[in-house]
Amino acid sequence: WPGLTRRRLAERALFLGKPTGETIPETPRTLKITAPVMQGEDVRQVQEALKKAGINLSPDGFFGKDSDSAVRQFQKQKGLTADGVVGAQTLKELGL
Repeated sequence: WPGLTRRRLAERALFLGKPTGETIPETPRTLKITAPVMQGEDVRQVQEALKKAGINLSPDGFFGKDSDSAVRQFQKQKGLTADGVVGAQTLKELGL
């Protein structure tokens, strides 16, 4: 029953705009080169962290070829698998 009650409260909040008081923890998305390109504040934060780590990159909030190359370069420097994917390990090394 408790699960059903939470679900009903969540549905009420969704459809009636009433907050439930519960928060859902946000997990960071895995950033990688895609078509169309990924974009957003999380991309910009990664780009700024890469720049702070000494990688030549202009933060623009779009995860394109330049970001992919910068991530691979950073991963090589840190001894990680240089796949261009910003997952948990890369985020940890970036301090994010």
